Amino acid sequence: METSADTDEKGQQLKFQKRLDARSRLTSLDISRVELEKEQKSLSNAGQEVDAAEQMSVLSVLHVIFQLLPTVFLMSTFKGRDHGSTVMEKREQDRIEEIEKNVASLSKSLVERQKDVNMREAYQDIVEKLAEMVR
Repeated sequence: METSADTDEKGQQLKFQKRLDARSRLTSLDISRVELEKEQKSLSNAGQEVDAAEQMSVLSVLHVIFQLLPTVFLMSTFKGRDHGSTVMEKREQDRIEEIEKNVASLSKSLVERQKDVNMREAYQDIVEKLAEMVR
């Protein structure tokens, strides 16, 4: 036979266990929320780094183009004259081919970047939805 003291004690233990379980779940949710926030910050930082790298590559291509402009101008003024223009033309053609390769590479990089942005946005949406579920 159980006494009322035993029943009260079991009731208290049950209440304590329920509170402990609830606290444990809240702690787990808090940990998950903090981890999600860290992941969001990491994604944001990675995006900023990619943007900076992309800008640097564009600037380097522009720098090469602006270096070539005076030479292209000189070539156009000497066009048709035989003042070593064939050597200059060959050098300029090589530079132009290099720029074309850089532009093609940059274009490919931009396409890949857009794919990465789309994937990152989808991942960010998932992270945000998980964060909402945790709250």
